Amino acid sequence: MVRGMGWFLKPQATSKRKRGSNKRGKTGKGRYDWDPQRTMVGVKLLAGVAVVVGAVLGWRYGERALLDYAASAHGGAVTAEHVELADAPVWMGRGVQEQVRLTAASRISPDPMNGRSLRIAVMALEQDPWVERVRQVRRQADGRVLVEADYRRPVALVATRDGYRLTDAAGVVLPGLYLQHQVARVGLPVISGVSERTPAAGEAWLSEDVYAGLALVQTLAGEPYADQILRYDVSHRDARGRVRLVLYTQDGMVRWGLPPGMEQAIEPDADVKRSWLRHVAQTRGAIDAGGKVVDVYGARIAVYQPSR
Repeated sequence: MVRGMGWFLKPQATSKRKRGSNKRGKTGKGRYDWDPQRTMVGVKLLAGVAVVVGAVLGWRYGERALLDYAASAHGGAVTAEHVELADAPVWMGRGVQEQVRLTAASRISPDPMNGRSLRIAVMALEQDPWVERVRQVRRQADGRVLVEADYRRPVALVATRDGYRLTDAAGVVLPGLYLQHQVARVGLPVISGVSERTPAAGEAWLSEDVYAGLALVQTLAGEPYADQILRYDVSHRDARGRVRLVLYTQDGMVRWGLPPGMEQAIEPDADVKRSWLRHVAQTRGAIDAGGKVVDVYGARIAVYQPSR
C-alpha cells in the first residue's frame, strides 16, 4: 500500500552511499522518507479537483432546479389569449388580430426557457400575409408573449372573377374574399378591370394595371369628393397600350388619363387634375358634373353629355 503512494514520500537517506549514487534513495526494504512539500501539492491538487467537480455538479443541479421552477411557475400551453400585439393599428379588426396571435401561439413551446420556439414563431409570423415585418417576439415575466411587428394595411379592393380581394399599398394581396353586397360595408376604394389572375394571399400583383389604380387611389385619398367614386377602372388603353384611368360615379364618369407620375409633357400632372376635379365638384355639385362625362387629361376641363 505504501508503494502506491510513492509520490507523497521520498526515500530515506542511507548512512553509506556509493560515490555517484543519488543523494536520496531507497534504504532497506519498504522504507521511505516523508516529503511534506510534495504531499501538500498533491493534497491541494485533489482538493482543487474536488472543488471543480462539486461546482459542476452543483451548477447542473441548480440549473435543473431553476428550469423546473420556471416551467412550473410560468410554463403551460400558449394560446392566442396569451399573445399580445404591441401597438396593434386601430384599423386592425378583432378577426385579423386573432389570426396573427394564433399564428404566433401555435409555434411557441410551453417551456418558458425554450428560445428556439420563439425564433420559429418569428419565422411563422414573417410568412403571415398580414405581417410586413417582425421586430421582436419575447416572453414576459407573467408568461405572456409580446409580438412587436409592422402590419400590411388594406387600401383597396381589387375586383376579380370570384369576388373582391383586399390589397395593400404595395400591391400585396391580403386574406379575405368579399362579394358585391359586402363592398359598401368594407368601405374601401374598388379597382376594377384587372385581367391578371389573382395571386395567393401574401403575394403581390404583377400587372401594371393594379399599380396604376393604387397610385390614383392614393393620389385622391382624403379629397372631399373621394366618396363619389364607385370604382377606379384600369381596363382602358390608348393607341400605345398605356393604361387610361377612368373614375366611375353613380351616374357618370371622369376620364382621368395616364396614371399619376406618368403624364410627362403629354397631360397635366396629377396635382392639376386633382384641383380641377375639386373645382368641378364645387361648381357643378359632383365630379361628374351631374351625371356627365368629365375629361381632365387635356389642356382644360371638358364636359360631355354621355351617349346612351
